[in-house]
Amino acid sequence: MKKLKLLLILLMLPLITRAASYDEVRLTFHRTGSDVGSVAVSVTDKEGTQLTDVTASLVGTSFDALKSAGADAIMNGSVLAPDNYENGQYSEISYLFRIEGLAADFSFDSADIDVYALNAGGNAQGNTGSTIRYFQFSVSTGASQDYVQAFAQKNVDTDICTVPNQSNGLYHSTQTMSATKAALATNPLYLRVTLIKTSQLGCYAGIGMVSLYTKESGSGEDPIEEGTFSADKTYTIHRNNNTAAYIYQSGTTMGTAQLDQTKMFWWSLIPTENTNCYYIKNVTTGKYVQSSVQTLSSLVPMGDTPVEFQIKKDETPGVATNGYYYMASTDQDISLTTDGSLGLNFGATGVVAYYIRTGRGNSYWEIEESDYAYEPPTVEVTDFAKAMQIYSIPCGTNGTAYLTSVDMAGDDVLAELHYTSPQTPTTAFTVFTNQKAQIRQSGTLPIAIQIAGDGAAIRKFAYADWDKDGVFEEVVEIHDGKASFKIPQTTTLGQYRIRIRVTETDTEGAEDDVIGACYDFLVDVVAAETSLTWSVEVNDPTRGEAIGEERNGILYLTAKPLGDAKFVGWRLMHNYFQGETISTDAEYEFPLTQSARLVALFTPNPQPVIDTIEQVSIKTTASHSQPYDIAGRRASQTTRGIVIEKGIKRINK
Repeated sequence: MKKLKLLLILLMLPLITRAASYDEVRLTFHRTGSDVGSVAVSVTDKEGTQLTDVTASLVGTSFDALKSAGADAIMNGSVLAPDNYENGQYSEISYLFRIEGLAADFSFDSADIDVYALNAGGNAQGNTGSTIRYFQFSVSTGASQDYVQAFAQKNVDTDICTVPNQSNGLYHSTQTMSATKAALATNPLYLRVTLIKTSQLGCYAGIGMVSLYTKESGSGEDPIEEGTFSADKTYTIHRNNNTAAYIYQSGTTMGTAQLDQTKMFWWSLIPTENTNCYYIKNVTTGKYVQSSVQTLSSLVPMGDTPVEFQIKKDETPGVATNGYYYMASTDQDISLTTDGSLGLNFGATGVVAYYIRTGRGNSYWEIEESDYAYEPPTVEVTDFAKAMQIYSIPCGTNGTAYLTSVDMAGDDVLAELHYTSPQTPTTAFTVFTNQKAQIRQSGTLPIAIQIAGDGAAIRKFAYADWDKDGVFEEVVEIHDGKASFKIPQTTTLGQYRIRIRVTETDTEGAEDDVIGACYDFLVDVVAAETSLTWSVEVNDPTRGEAIGEERNGILYLTAKPLGDAKFVGWRLMHNYFQGETISTDAEYEFPLTQSARLVALFTPNPQPVIDTIEQVSIKTTASHSQPYDIAGRRASQTTRGIVIEKGIKRINK
């Protein structure tokens, strides 16, 4: 048993040694040349004890060479600074370090940078009264050098060095940054340190130390309080100093307008695990703002996938954008000093992707907490619109989903409606008038649909207006491709409108914007006791004859060509212009379940056997109809069709 215990202890030793025995990691430097390879990086704890299992290296800078002259400030190579650098406002330098071997449980929420004030020669620059050195400092971390994310940032709007440091007499100070959430070390951990000059006066700066730690153990300053947003609240966002430019979702992109309740202006800012980072979600539609890394000046899209954005105030002193927020997706390096980082921008056509460099007014926004107040557009219907059955057309854009078929059929449906489409409609709104369903008063109207591009994010609704006031009062959500309406007993006889919406948004109103497609269909409500009417016609009386006879609910059809003409098929007409071929048999039995108009189609007869329509032997009086060619299309020449048979079948259900 003692041997087993000893074995277990020995096995656990590697695990024990991998636990962090330090709560601060400090990087210091020794440079022997002007390139990154000449810099040796030491890693110690806060007491200065070397961490033997942890190594670090400088792997990149934003400039070509390191300063190697200036004996007093460079301090025998312990301070890093660029050899050639811009001396104006918004000049930037950055260093990228790679740290390996950190304990898996080492976490940090703060960073210190030891900053030296330097002149152009690399020597210490004292406080002369005119050398005002304002800077922005930031630290980014990540598991890959190609993708590091902002960890903490600090803006200094007083001189970084006002008195000499007592330890060595040089002008330098410790700048502390703290994050709102602790980060856990990765292996390796990439650490980017960035200094941005935000004033014109003074020269530049170098760094002599960088450390990562938790606030309880570190010796830095208290963190700067920064405002945060809550996922439990709703916000409105408008271009700074412009209350006529609130952001709202418009179709699959975003527009700007003056605030009102009928547009989707309300947003949720959902914190991510990273400091000052959020998902931007439209409260009304449930869609997320997509990446701002788009073609310059193009509209930023909305979509189903949450995309992380950094949302922070510009704290650059003396600029018009100071105190306002930029919003930039974190799939890029974010910098406010040069044109490169892309964020949300107030554009002429909507919210576009554009540079967020400090001072660019259109890229900076005011964010205000606001109660959710969206209301669907109110439909105002005039007496004329009611009489003519004119309906409000919803706005929207085509999406991924659309109807491929709609079927209205059932026991109470006297004339069925069948809609098919193999492709996305050209517009987001379609009125289908080629067919009308006929439904018995007080009956049930079943609706079956099929959708292309369906998915979990697609919502389907059917609407009915049973009092003809132009407003769809009844709404049902379509599940599994099926829905139905029970016709109210108070519904009068006549024509009514059914609307079907297929949308990627969460909105439910019949007049709400769609991302997808919206369709209107016509139905006739008829008396509960009614009759089915039928007629049998020919496309040209010189080509052939057609006979129909109804027996026990079956219409027996017979087609007889004349001369050299040939029979092509029976066409069931939906209206005077469109129909479908239901059979190519000259003798055909048609179930009479709905009112029907059938046309027998014949090919041309080179030698007609009759010259006038009066010579045709018929059982009923001829009636006018539109002629059809063999494809069922309207003929180019005006001739006269003929009804060979017609009849009435009374039904009671």
